[in-house]
Amino acid sequence: METKTNLFSLLNIFVFLASTTHGLNQDFCVADTTRPETPAGFPCKKVENVTANDFVFKLRYPTDKIPPFNFGAVAGFAPQFPGLNGLGLSVLRTDMPVDGVVPLHSHPRESELVLATAGKITVGFISSSNVVYFNTLGVGDTMILPPGLMHFEINVGDSASTFFAVFNSQSPGLQITSNALFGNSMSTDLLESVTLIAASEIKKLKAVFGGSN
Repeated sequence: METKTNLFSLLNIFVFLASTTHGLNQDFCVADTTRPETPAGFPCKKVENVTANDFVFKLRYPTDKIPPFNFGAVAGFAPQFPGLNGLGLSVLRTDMPVDGVVPLHSHPRESELVLATAGKITVGFISSSNVVYFNTLGVGDTMILPPGLMHFEINVGDSASTFFAVFNSQSPGLQITSNALFGNSMSTDLLESVTLIAASEIKKLKAVFGGSN
């Protein structure tokens, strides 16, 4: 029994070492974005080709707005910010005019920390028990959003708002709920069956989000 326990412990050590080899053998792995991304991230750029600019990403400027929800966002994910490749982090800036909304959406692979830097925003998420947790953030306030849950941000102030989000993934996934439902090729009849939304309303929403009937 002791031998089996020792073997199991040894196996755990090997698994740990294999998962941390990158961290043990080199200081960083700047993304070589000329090559395809893999589930483990981008391949490393040759060290002699790395510059200080690879570790800098500028988020100082407001972003263009995206209709119909009236918000703008710029992402510092691995493809745009090569220096964070392999570090398990990414960043996003979002700007919303008065009444701007970031609609219900989810990130299936990571948590999100929201930091309000201008204006006033309401941030919330819906748990798997269908309980809504939300709060209104002022400048300097933060809120954590657990992974995989639908969440939203709304500008509830009387001026433009800005927030920054940090993710514990270098390439966070994104699925906007309304686009997922009404921006696809699922037939209206089938969508009516699975959502209980009237066909006439589905067709209107498909027209807004680019889906086909």
